[in-house]
Amino acid sequence: MQSVAPDREVTRDATLESLLERAPDDYTRVELLVSRARQLLSTAPEQAGAYAKQALELSSQRAYAKGIADAKFILGTTEYLESNFERAIEQLEDALTTYLQLEDRKQAAYVASTVAGSYYKLARYDKALMHLSNALALYQAQHDSKGAAAVHANIASIYQAIGQLDFALDHYLRALDLKEEHGDQLGIALTANNIASVYYQLGHYETALSYTEQALSWLQQSGREDEYLSTVENLARILLKLERVDQAIARLSDALQRAYQSGNDYHVAVSIFLLGQTHLVQKDIPTALSHMAMALSLFRRLGADSEVLEVLSTIARCYRTGGMPKRSLRYYKQAIEIARQMKAQLAESELCEEVSHILEELGHFQTALAFFRRATELRRLVFADETQKLVSVMEVRHKIEREAREKEIYRLRNVELAQAIAELREKTTALQEAYTELEQQQQLTATINAQLQQANDRLQALDRERTELLGIVTHDLKNLVASIKLSAGMLGHPKVLAKPDLLQNSIARIFEVTQRMEHLITSLLDVSALESGSLSLEFDTVAVHRVVQSLVDRYQQFAEAKNITLLSSIEEGWISADPVRLEEVYDNLISNAIKYTPKGGEVRVLLARRGDMVRFVVSDTGPGFSDQDKEKLFQKFQRLSARPTGGESSTGLGLAIAKKLVDLMNGRIWLESTPGEGAIFYVEFPAVPPPTSSSHTPQSRQDN
Repeated sequence: MQSVAPDREVTRDATLESLLERAPDDYTRVELLVSRARQLLSTAPEQAGAYAKQALELSSQRAYAKGIADAKFILGTTEYLESNFERAIEQLEDALTTYLQLEDRKQAAYVASTVAGSYYKLARYDKALMHLSNALALYQAQHDSKGAAAVHANIASIYQAIGQLDFALDHYLRALDLKEEHGDQLGIALTANNIASVYYQLGHYETALSYTEQALSWLQQSGREDEYLSTVENLARILLKLERVDQAIARLSDALQRAYQSGNDYHVAVSIFLLGQTHLVQKDIPTALSHMAMALSLFRRLGADSEVLEVLSTIARCYRTGGMPKRSLRYYKQAIEIARQMKAQLAESELCEEVSHILEELGHFQTALAFFRRATELRRLVFADETQKLVSVMEVRHKIEREAREKEIYRLRNVELAQAIAELREKTTALQEAYTELEQQQQLTATINAQLQQANDRLQALDRERTELLGIVTHDLKNLVASIKLSAGMLGHPKVLAKPDLLQNSIARIFEVTQRMEHLITSLLDVSALESGSLSLEFDTVAVHRVVQSLVDRYQQFAEAKNITLLSSIEEGWISADPVRLEEVYDNLISNAIKYTPKGGEVRVLLARRGDMVRFVVSDTGPGFSDQDKEKLFQKFQRLSARPTGGESSTGLGLAIAKKLVDLMNGRIWLESTPGEGAIFYVEFPAVPPPTSSSHTPQSRQDN
């Protein structure tokens, strides 16, 4: 492996040569060479590599393990700086193995992060994630929160690259918390920018705007002009999405002036391009094209292929919007050529599809079909590649979490591998359906027949549901009425009348059964109102912690009656919701947990802030849910495999009502469960500030 060419010319360093001559032994000479190489890594990597190679030769002769590791780390870093990532990995992994054997955790953590960076550059995200996980464990073992913050940010970038945006956001927020602890203003700004990019991908532009403005305020006086200009450009993109064109123009004009003053041609080109975008939004096609042409010229001179591709695509769209399809085709074809050179298959497929549409409009059907087939094939290849990357990363994530639990290094959430696989299947199905739809655009008759069949299936499903509803209600009410009849008949019996305790038991039984009937009827009415859209919600600012604490206090005695431990951890939180319906959701989940937990079991209730969300969690040690249960979990009239452990009743409607109520109140509810290991239900709502006036606890109301 040729990390540093043996005949590479190295600038003589008289001071170093003098120190090497006077050094008492080879170990000291190795340390001198390594120290000087580290100093030169960023400014003269070739010379640093040459010194590292000398250090490696001396260390190998003396079997000096630390010297070998230091030298290989420097050689690997020089290869990384020269974009020779495969060779960098070989050197760095050798160094990492030696540092771990020497129990040098600090250096091992840093090298593991560098190895992960090389794998990331090669898009081998599973390997990158594994090394970052090891680096994180090493930093945490040393209580090095700065190093941990950097690793969290790198892990987030991997999840963002494969589209797992919820995991990405979680790790970016952890990184932000750690950087805020240390007052790392530049780190805070860069991380806030990354968080904004995730929200931008999610389409949450207002939140993205907020984080970007925070980053901009921190970068304003930092002296990091490149980061500042990039952040202004990101801010302009968000403002365009929000249709705040005047604000975008003002920001971009400032950025363009600063870029000119600093001689930064790249950011001059980006600012001009984005100003062209503002004119495009305003339907001023000639001015937009003028800006695009200037930006294209600059990007080509800079060799910025990605940006050239974006500008060419935008110019093509401008001409197409302006009713000049032939000119549009010319620029689209240039963009396709750039995409092929860059091996950007997804971009090429999108461009080919656009060209196909234009050619079809011009009547060139054979050529249009060729471009359409090319687009379809590229999408298939991209999908297969992304699927493999996603599966590999999720397998690594599963392995990391399993090993972490076994070793008790740190606590992690339960692995959601099954959910990830389900999401992967859904994406596979969605892409297959999209592919089928594109192939069958000319088969209108078949499509109509399929739609009619689907409508017929839905009608049959509704008919089965109606029949099932009648059967369930008839059966349950018949049993309840029979129970009331039996208890009422006993009231006239002389033995019952003679014994007040028997009389009270019969009366209590009648009251209990009527309550169950009322609950069944109320649940049916709620389902009907929810499905018809006639249920009215009264939103208010709710102190969620008070609602949850009240329910925990209420159910404490029910838990104790079944010898169940009911634990809670409740933090303050405020949301906008209907207080009565919110209590109904939480009540259902807590009561279900107690209902299906066996005697001697445990139920936990948690309320906490998670970023800009308020999360409610209830877990139990009941039987859990099977895969079949999960498929029909939030559907109506479902009797799942688990059964109440204390003879309690169940209508099969509670979770269906809870799901619809949470959706109506802009929240999210989901389940994590493995059969035999209990269940965990999550409910999240967007957090809001507490009311400025004196706070109040919403009172429960009873719907008639």
